[in-house]
Amino acid sequence: MNSNFAASLDSSLDQFRKEGVYKRLNYLESPQAARVHMEGRGEVLVMSSNNYLGLCDEPSVVQAGKAALDKYGAGTGSVRFICGTFTIHREIEKALAGFVGTESSLTYVSAWNANEGLTATVVEEGDAVISDALNHASIIDSMRLAKAITKCTTAVYKHSDMDDLKARLEAARGARANVKPMPNRVTALRFNRRLYRKRNLVERFFNKIKHYRAVATRYDKRDDNFLAGIKLASIRIWLRFNESMT
Repeated sequence: MNSNFAASLDSSLDQFRKEGVYKRLNYLESPQAARVHMEGRGEVLVMSSNNYLGLCDEPSVVQAGKAALDKYGAGTGSVRFICGTFTIHREIEKALAGFVGTESSLTYVSAWNANEGLTATVVEEGDAVISDALNHASIIDSMRLAKAITKCTTAVYKHSDMDDLKARLEAARGARANVKPMPNRVTALRFNRRLYRKRNLVERFFNKIKHYRAVATRYDKRDDNFLAGIKLASIRIWLRFNESMT
């Protein structure tokens, strides 16, 4: 490796350590769950995973995974569109589409990948993509990729600031279409069961979304408010699921 380049990397890593942002991996010695065994730390309460439904160590899910390994092997060996799509992909995507109420669905290995793949797929040159400043990093990355791939224009408005959103939408009036990812920080409420039991908070939550959609619709070139509609549908599904569990 070039010595100057290596020195530059070492300097950057040292700076990360000084600033307290150097990332170190935590190694789990047990299945992902609310409480796990972490190497060097023992039992740890996890409050940062995406295991919202507790399926990672659900016995029936684990058993189904073992059965799938026996039937389909240890991997696809290819990307989906060449020869890496199995009949089990079709089964789960059909089931998910039925659950959500859409014509079809497509699964990704993570929500991050799904977000990254969506924006560049649905926008073209001449479109405008506008995002809340505190959206999840995967959505911001998706916008950056879309801008590089499709030459669309992008803009960011201050978190939950409808006046700033109006200004960004006004500036994008000449765009072919406006795609507006909904503020991700707001939708995080859907995972807290206690909040769902407090109906006044739920009503405030939906009123905020309705306000957002009202502003967005005023400037939209299409009738569907594409991404906003997707987020709203997912929130309603989580509400319905949560109510069925209480």
